[in-house]
Formats: sequence, C-alpha cells, structure tokens
Amino acid sequence: MAGITISGPNVREQGLRPVNLRTDLPELADLIETAFSSTMDSGGRAAIREMRQLSRLGLGLGVLSNLNELAQGMSLGFVWVESGRIVGNVSVYPADYPREMGRVWIIANVAVYPEYRGRGIATRLMNAILDMIQQKSGGMAVLQVDLDNNTARHMYRKLGFREERAWSQWRRGAYRPLHTHTQINGNEPRIVQRRMGDTGYELALAQQVRPQERGGVDWLRPTHINTFRLSVSKRLSNWLNLRDVQRLVIRDAHNEAIESWLQIESAFGVSSRQLTLLNHPLDTGTNVEALIGLAVRRYGYEGINMNHPHDDQIVSRVLRAHQFSTRRQVMHMRYTFS
Repeated sequence: MAGITISGPNVREQGLRPVNLRTDLPELADLIETAFSSTMDSGGRAAIREMRQLSRLGLGLGVLSNLNELAQGMSLGFVWVESGRIVGNVSVYPADYPREMGRVWIIANVAVYPEYRGRGIATRLMNAILDMIQQKSGGMAVLQVDLDNNTARHMYRKLGFREERAWSQWRRGAYRPLHTHTQINGNEPRIVQRRMGDTGYELALAQQVRPQERGGVDWLRPTHINTFRLSVSKRLSNWLNLRDVQRLVIRDAHNEAIESWLQIESAFGVSSRQLTLLNHPLDTGTNVEALIGLAVRRYGYEGINMNHPHDDQIVSRVLRAHQFSTRRQVMHMRYTFS
C-alpha cells in the first residue's frame, strides 16, 4: 500500500482527506443513512439522529465519542470529496480485546454513494485506513460485510482480508403466539444455571465450536477466557448499567462437561433479549430445541435477537420452527498486519 500524503487545511480539498468532525457530521449522516438504509437497526438510526443534532449544535469530537458503535472512531477515519461534496467514508476504532491477543481494530462505515461506485474510491479509502493502522500499531483489523455483497467481498479479499465465517442475524418479533414446539413435553434435557466454576467448561466448548480463527464466539467476542469470566468488575458494571445476564447449560450425562450453553442478555431501555448459543456438534437438535423453547416460553412476549453461524443447519431449523426469521446475513473478515 502506498503511504498517505494529504496537504493543506482546506476541508473541501478534492479526493482523500481525514474526517473533520466539526464540519463533516451532516454529510456523513446523509452518506451513512443512504448506504446502509436497508440494514440499519434502531441503534443505527438513533446514532444518525444524534449526529445531525450535534452538527446543529456545532459539537464534534468530545461529544461524538459518547455515541454508539456506528459513530465511534469517526475521528480516525477518512472521507473522499468530489466537487465539494463528501461521497465516501471509512471509520476505524480499537476493539476491546484482551491485551495478550494483540491490538485489534474495527473497520466500519465503508460507504460510497451509489452514483460514485465503481471508480475505486472505496479501495483508496481502505488503503488509507490500513496504512494508518500499520503506522499506529499494526495487529489485526476486522470488519463485517453483507454476505450477498459480492463486489465488496471481492475488494476486501484483493486487499488481503481473509473471510472467517458467515453469520445470520435472527429475530423473533414480540407478542408472536407460541408455537406448539415450545410446549414442555416432559422429555427435555435437564437445563440448569451455570456454576461459578464452569468457566473452563464454557471455554472448552467455545474452542470446539467457535474457534478464534473462524471469528470467535460472536462479533467482537473472542474465544478467550475473559469472554466467560464473571469477574467482580464485570458483575458491578452489569449492575450499574441495569444489564442482566443469564447463562443456562445442559451437561454431559457422564461428566461435568457442558454440551450446550445459552446466554440470555437484557439491558435497561432495550425491549428485546439477546441470545447466544453454543452447542456440541454431536447434538441432533434435542438440546437446541430445549434451550430455544425455554427462552421463547419465558420471553416470547418480547422481541428476541440471536446471531449464529450461517452454516449451522440444525440451529437454523429450530429457530425457524420457533418463528424466528433472518434479518441480515454477514461475512466476518480479518486482515493481519505483517
């Protein structure tokens, strides 16, 4: 990749330049909303509204850092300007990974207006952000791209990114009637709360079904002991933020090992529950049916979300039976700096 050369303070300079939060927020909000309108969730739309409000107030970097993931890291990003208009953008911010895993950067908001695509603008923006990361610390960069966006996936592969795994984002709407599969039949596996000493068993199951080289437990949740460790600080943080986390497990009948694991998360101000499921590959669906059925019986009157590997057909079948539908399918990709 070529080094970055940007001269002059003029914020309307043609081509590539760094983001200027005090002047760029309105145009960035328009660009991001246009580029991601079909996949943007309620959190993303809220961030767009806040960006526009901040721009009207004349506020920038100091306040922007308090916004959600969509807006974080914009100050480290780049824009592409044509005829005095921002037509492309890329953002980057550091991921909160354990220190021993090395520095990890999240690339987001890779956006170009439709009428400017096919001109190499996204490639130039990506080269600039990769050069910047290399100059700062290197390590690894990760991103998500829609599974059916073959053009973007091809570009990332040409730049040196490796595809880790495809994921489906599932959603069950609130107040849907319970499916007959959710009724207790008396033959379900025994589901219990996880114990304090289960961290090692949780990590062992994750290493088997969600290895780090295939993207980890979930987006920005590495297959690492810290993902499962319920430290005092983590418990205190959950309590202060009114965040509730339940972990349910099904154990091997012959030993203490965990065969299946379900995490159920809720947060203050969020009307839906977030599920994370880890399941032994030898399970034919019995454990999945028991755990998902329990979650639906308890929280079927709320919205339920779940991210899960796209290639897990058993879990996909159970989710569809319980009236979940896919909202989005994405590919997780990573770039390792030499």
